[in-house]
Amino acid sequence: MTSLTNSLTNNSSLRTLNLSDNCDITTAAGWQAFSAVLQSHHSVLETLDLSYIDINDEALNSLTNALVGNNMLRELYLQGTRITTTGWEAFSAVLRSRTSALEKLDLTFSLLNDDTLRSFANALANNNNLKELLITDIDDDYDDITSNGWVAFLPLLCNTSSIMDTYHSNHTLEKLCEEQSEDELPEDMQSFLQLNRQYKQHQAARLKIIRSHFSVDINLQPFMDMDLNVLPHAIAWIAQDFETNAGGTLGEGMGMDLNALPNVITWSFDSDAEGTWNKGFELLYQFSLSVLPVLLG
Repeated sequence: MTSLTNSLTNNSSLRTLNLSDNCDITTAAGWQAFSAVLQSHHSVLETLDLSYIDINDEALNSLTNALVGNNMLRELYLQGTRITTTGWEAFSAVLRSRTSALEKLDLTFSLLNDDTLRSFANALANNNNLKELLITDIDDDYDDITSNGWVAFLPLLCNTSSIMDTYHSNHTLEKLCEEQSEDELPEDMQSFLQLNRQYKQHQAARLKIIRSHFSVDINLQPFMDMDLNVLPHAIAWIAQDFETNAGGTLGEGMGMDLNALPNVITWSFDSDAEGTWNKGFELLYQFSLSVLPVLLG
């Protein structure tokens, strides 16, 4: 192990390292030495396979400390490990790190549970790099994951609390398991992962907003506390690609004729109520002013 770490410390060319099924890194000192390699500015490792190695929470903690500041590693394989919930929760710091460049994390056949998944989902809230978080096939006997664990990723992928929360959801994560097992996930989750796979982040955000907040029975209540001024541009932003990507026009998706805005407003409210046109226009106008700068930014 010492010879391996010594040779890797000053290596500036090795990009892939496969140590799977290797029993040489078994002591705490060995893991600390190996983690120091990952912290070295000389390291250009992009793919690291540590699958089926006798790694415990202490060893994972050393690895975590190294990876939090590593901006080179793109793929990490930790298949078949027996890390505890405490170890995985500590490791979630890597997913939370703005420095981390990880795009793929393979944890298949490792011991995971609902608490672990919730920890990962929370950590990924501001992660714009990780595309694949591969977890044990859902019908396997290797984990204690229930539907309660899987649904923790729903608000991560599409937070429907408000338009802005949907916009700031995660539009990067593309996989939570191998595709052949994806049909076991909740239907909404499958849809959101598919959007993230098929579209650029801003397009996925747009389509999630349309699907979550606009329907035939449009509700203007979410716009009550918003500001006003660029309504046509805001609607145009949301409508981009809608015809080709979602099979219709924005007007159809909202149940509206956007070319007749005054009619849209009165259609949305009680036509006999005094001031309905002004109130409806104000709500949509407020929406356009407060949301547009972020959507177009």
